Amino acid sequence: MLRNLVLGLAMLVLTAGGPRAQPIDVATRLTAVLPAFEAEVRRQMAAADIPGLAVVVATADAPLYVKGYGTRRLGEAAAVDGATLFHIGSLTKAFLATTAAIAVDDGVLGWSDPVIGRYPTFRLSDSAIAAQVTIPDILAHVVGLPGHALEDMAPMGYSAEQIGAALAQVPLVGRFRHAVSYNNAMHPAVGAIVATALAQPSWDAALSRRLLVPAGMLSSSTAADSMPRNANAAVGHRRDDGGKVITVGYSAQFWYSPAIGGAGALNATATDMGRWIRLQLGRGAIDGRRIVSPDNLAETWKPRGDPLIGGGGSALGWGVETVAGQRQLSHDGGTSTYGSSILVAPEAGFGICILTNLTNEGVPNALIAWLRDRLLDIQRPLGDFAGSYDSPTLGPVAIWAQPDRLGLKLESTGLYQELVPDGTNRFRAVVVPAGPGAAMRAEGFDLPYRWRFSTDAAGRIVGADAVGTDNMPHRLIRTGS
Repeated sequence: MLRNLVLGLAMLVLTAGGPRAQPIDVATRLTAVLPAFEAEVRRQMAAADIPGLAVVVATADAPLYVKGYGTRRLGEAAAVDGATLFHIGSLTKAFLATTAAIAVDDGVLGWSDPVIGRYPTFRLSDSAIAAQVTIPDILAHVVGLPGHALEDMAPMGYSAEQIGAALAQVPLVGRFRHAVSYNNAMHPAVGAIVATALAQPSWDAALSRRLLVPAGMLSSSTAADSMPRNANAAVGHRRDDGGKVITVGYSAQFWYSPAIGGAGALNATATDMGRWIRLQLGRGAIDGRRIVSPDNLAETWKPRGDPLIGGGGSALGWGVETVAGQRQLSHDGGTSTYGSSILVAPEAGFGICILTNLTNEGVPNALIAWLRDRLLDIQRPLGDFAGSYDSPTLGPVAIWAQPDRLGLKLESTGLYQELVPDGTNRFRAVVVPAGPGAAMRAEGFDLPYRWRFSTDAAGRIVGADAVGTDNMPHRLIRTGS
């Protein structure tokens, strides 16, 4: 399974604190925390061996902070800056949704139009459901396909049309328009529909002419040669089988093919992503220029389907959550050699984007969450999570505070884990290589759990969900402090 093809909806966190849906003084708060944030960036980059990283923080009016860290290529001196080009992976999906919104503005596309009426070769294993599927159903991942179905086909060279035809052989496993199951295979069909509606030869052309160029995102492109012809492009990196970070030469084999398209083909700079944040915060306008209507942009922010485990919902290219009373739009992106994450808080009035030239292992998300929590002033001491828990599947669990993370022991098996902060009330698990964990780590087996702690009305920690790659949780109830 190509786990890093395009990462799933991320940065989805639990509500913390009471209602506070109002703008904040972002510039003043950012100035106060900036020295600590820059130190945290360097610390996390060093711990994760990330060669280069770029960050932007913006309001609707202007970028407040744009900075590069590290180098464009491991072992070389060329530094990353705000104009360095990165592959942004699944952050592309919100751009696809916005081009659809532009087509709706033009009156050449409707949100409720059946896909099959505009893309006649569209097929699913259930023809009755196929006849009802709309663009929002696809972009919010509520069609009912298994998660990440057929994502192995694009790297093997199959076309968007071949992958689309193969969808007819995939059984639907989720309830239509209820179950959220992350999938990329149908996004090229949406791109083709948008391109035809806007009378453009391709979705790439529609994206450039109707969104990127009007919004002033002049360095951004889905063109296969945009990386090698840019002298300030970040080179991708990944880990080898021994865990060492290695440089990977540029390849346009499939990332920029129509089989990926609006699911993850865009390259962008931190400076351009600052303009993207400003467009979102400006409700479809930037620098006095209207790109998309507020109403149809708002449609891309609207969650569809059932609430996700731990709260929040799946919108069109965004995960949507309420954090400290503030609505938050977010997504992360990961290819085999680049990682990215974005957060937009419309009512609070700021957005953050982080781009890296290493496979996404969680650092972009964690850094955004670190800064977001301080801008919203919602930090929680680690001791608040310490205590005894019980789970119907895992049995008794002990959790305690450590200097910069939590310790956890499964009492039934003696397995120890460390929970590394990864957002408000959220942690990622790392197996400790001792006791039962020693053999697990020796075999290269880890537990890809995201721990999400829940609170009661008074804000006290009362339980947690440990959610794996199958999105099925181990649920814990707190039994003692």
